[in-house]
Amino acid sequence: WYQRRVRDEVLDAVLERINTVKNDEVVFSDLDWRLDVILSNESLGKVLQPEVNMKMSLSDGGTLDLQLSQQEFHALRQSTARTLFELCQLRERKFMQHSATS
Repeated sequence: WYQRRVRDEVLDAVLERINTVKNDEVVFSDLDWRLDVILSNESLGKVLQPEVNMKMSLSDGGTLDLQLSQQEFHALRQSTARTLFELCQLRERKFMQHSATS
């Protein structure tokens, strides 16, 4: 029960922050990605190891480069999906609460 309440409070704060982002703050403006597969190397021979390379452009002109293994990419993807799902649930709950009080 306590963990759920704390999670809800954190999600409330995140949602409030998302809704109040100012135009002058740095946000992601573009994402380029590439999948590389390492076929082999001198020491290990045949490897076949996939690697995801992501380049995120920021609104201030900067970039953020990530190089992820297959496992790291799947963990990031699952974490992002879970977070988006919870944010949608929170937004829906807030909308329902607002509608009930109006």
